[in-house]
Amino acid sequence: MHAFDTASGRPVKFRAPESFGHATLAGRVLYVAGRDGSLSSLELAGEKLWSRQFAVPAAVAPVVTERTVYVYGVRHVNEMTPDDSAVYAVDRKTGALQWKRELRERFGKYRYDPKAKAMRWRVKPDHVTIGAVLADADAAYLWEQHRDEHNLLSASDLTAIDTRGTTRWQHRSLGICLDPPNLLEPDAVLVCGARTPEQDGESYDALLRRTGATLWRGATSWNYERYVGDGQFAIVSDRRVHQVIDENNDTSPDSWLTLVDRRSGREVWRMEVVPLADFTLAAVDDGVVVVGSKPFRWADPRIAGGHDVAGLWAWPIANQIKKHCISLYADECGLSRRASEQDIRRPPSYLASMRLRVFLAVAVTLGCALTGSALIARSSPAASVPSDVRAIFNKPAYRNATWGLRVEDGAKVLVDLNPGRAFFIGSVRKVFSVGELLNRVGAAHTYDTPVYRTGSVVGGALRGNLILVASGDLTMGGRTNPDGSIAVSSWDHNEADSLGNAVLTKPDPLAGYRRLARAVKAAGIRRVTGEIVVDDRLFKPFYFRGQFNVKPIFVNDDVVDLSIVPRRTAGSPGDVAWRPQSAALAVRNRLRTGGPNTSNALKVDPILPACIGSPNCSSTIAGSLPSNFVPPLTGRPTLVRTVRVVQPSNYARTVFVEALKAAGVTVDAPAVEPNPARLLPVKGAYRPAVKVAQLTGLAYGQDAKLILKISYNIGADTSLVLFGLTHGVDSMTGALGVEQRTLAMDYGIAARQYHFVDGSGGGNSTATNRAVTHMLNGLWEAPQHAAFFNALPILGVDGSLGFVKDFQRDPSLAGATGKVRAKTGTYVAGSPSQMLLKGQSFAGYITTKSGKHLTFELVVNNVPLTSIDAITKIFQDEGTIVAMLWRDY
Repeated sequence: MHAFDTASGRPVKFRAPESFGHATLAGRVLYVAGRDGSLSSLELAGEKLWSRQFAVPAAVAPVVTERTVYVYGVRHVNEMTPDDSAVYAVDRKTGALQWKRELRERFGKYRYDPKAKAMRWRVKPDHVTIGAVLADADAAYLWEQHRDEHNLLSASDLTAIDTRGTTRWQHRSLGICLDPPNLLEPDAVLVCGARTPEQDGESYDALLRRTGATLWRGATSWNYERYVGDGQFAIVSDRRVHQVIDENNDTSPDSWLTLVDRRSGREVWRMEVVPLADFTLAAVDDGVVVVGSKPFRWADPRIAGGHDVAGLWAWPIANQIKKHCISLYADECGLSRRASEQDIRRPPSYLASMRLRVFLAVAVTLGCALTGSALIARSSPAASVPSDVRAIFNKPAYRNATWGLRVEDGAKVLVDLNPGRAFFIGSVRKVFSVGELLNRVGAAHTYDTPVYRTGSVVGGALRGNLILVASGDLTMGGRTNPDGSIAVSSWDHNEADSLGNAVLTKPDPLAGYRRLARAVKAAGIRRVTGEIVVDDRLFKPFYFRGQFNVKPIFVNDDVVDLSIVPRRTAGSPGDVAWRPQSAALAVRNRLRTGGPNTSNALKVDPILPACIGSPNCSSTIAGSLPSNFVPPLTGRPTLVRTVRVVQPSNYARTVFVEALKAAGVTVDAPAVEPNPARLLPVKGAYRPAVKVAQLTGLAYGQDAKLILKISYNIGADTSLVLFGLTHGVDSMTGALGVEQRTLAMDYGIAARQYHFVDGSGGGNSTATNRAVTHMLNGLWEAPQHAAFFNALPILGVDGSLGFVKDFQRDPSLAGATGKVRAKTGTYVAGSPSQMLLKGQSFAGYITTKSGKHLTFELVVNNVPLTSIDAITKIFQDEGTIVAMLWRDY
């Protein structure tokens, strides 16, 4: 086994396992099934994480899901010994065996029948083997094949087994079935049935994965084993093999493509059969499908070259259909006219055919060089970048940088620079996570936080516990303005430490907790004799950027704000205030004022206080600020720093206890202690009759505005997990998997066009410009378009684009103010002395001077930085570029 660097192709050091048979790479971990029955988990450097030994060696590569690794195999000794086959499910992190299922062939027994003077079966044989294993996050699907006494296929079983090893359901197909099952996104599994003698093709059943119920059934002439997905459709490379009448009894396939609706099994169209062609797997991108054909090779070289067919075919999926949507009915695709059946069922003929004697490997990319009248509008070349825009690209500061720019006017691509490159996009990734949840739940949806009691209320005393059930409400009333809108600052405290300052919003960050406490008092509870508990089990905590585990309960965005007003007299103590004020975390002021022009030696320690939940937990602000210190960025006299709340449930519990006491409710339990989650009832077991209060959250459309305007990372990550919850998964990893399926099925964005590690754009989040603009176009046409559009920062007006105003110095560009709405993204790596801007991007919409509506992404990667302030200059350059696009288009 060898390992190679994907960028350079150079070999890298790798210690191969002792026994190697099959391997699967998942999440930068290699899972190797050896020929000796071993299963090993290895780091990419070859370091072994764990290993197990099984009785049956693996037959194929392991199947890896979020939590489980499945491996199956067959052991064949000889013809006189039954074969053994087995499936093993092991924990992906530890290698611990979760469950196993073993099968053993049954040899038949027969005896001589004197009346018939022949041998008769007393026990018929059952030659059963595992033909395939599929898996998703919830279950494994075992395909078992049965052979009769003549060793012919007689039946096959598809069995769904959950993660505990319990059989959910089983589906039996009788007769010959050679094609293995296939997971059909988003929630079905496809299995073939018996072929009838008169049938030209196969029978297929689409089964619901959770129950095994049949979604649809049909006899078709296409084969799902050779298809590529494009949104809700499958492009199937199909063929039939027939005998060629010649002296060598050659066989040759005829080939064609079929477009199939994966939700119903309906054939949308089928192209004409190409005789003597052997189609490769099709490739599809940007609405164009391309397929190649291998040359048919005759056994007799004397007749070779007369009838074989090889070449490339390419055509748009349908000229008149936008966004890969093909339907006989206009209302299904939003067409301006009803598509005729002839339009859909007769795709254009192939564009080019050439006689080839070598295998054609077909790869379609965004910069595809195919041309022809049948192709849809393609991207403009890099040379079409306007000269004044290119002048900014060519500044010395960007000498070693790489720019990308894609501008679309409806279906027409005006500019497409570096179309195939995966760029670091930073927080532009939030367009996806926020847009998906917004479309899923609606802009008016609220995340409401209830409070329940256990026990009875006697004479105003609750003889039991009070439980606050976290709902994922991002603000808990702490950003609600008097008019019900959300308070947003152009310099938000979430970025105070990274940018150097912030402007705090006006609402009370504890307003929601105080409101809940008053509601508890109004419900007749004046004393709680038991505990105060926060139920934070809505989703599995996710680790946020090396700091803490985010949970579905929030106080002040999980930070404590430190407001520092520099003094003008050397030696005087620093003027420090903080909010929220709570016994959960005290702040000790040791800050002094230094002489003029002395260094800024301010220090906060710890900034990640792990003691929250313990009495006397505190953080200290110390060091000194020069007497002539001027706080940066905001133009205000206050400097803002923050301390992270790394124990959200403990902190929220203390805040709620304090709010109850302030409202006149006596609480017997201590205010400061670890959240007593052990006292929680079974998840989801709360009855409406014991609800005593509820905080109604802001509409998610307002949350979206907070996340996108200020680029709130935790809010975007939480939005992705909340999106996963709407699909039945409760973890960040599970939500990323659901998102991948959603982007493919609902937005037509293939997984190869992006790489996301969370919901906010952390780390090496990348995407092609086309993936971003495609998502923006999808959101523009979605029902929640207005809420998404209004949530984006506005050039020269608010959010992360509020300070971008240098373009206004040019009178021809000043009119762009307020006409560009875009999400920004910034990704900086390195040390303070050697920083690299790995990615800086704008992506959104432009309403041009001429009245056009453009979709765009502008991005630059790999810009060396001399200081963090240099980023603002890049913001200003990008602002000037989009203003030029406003003026010139």
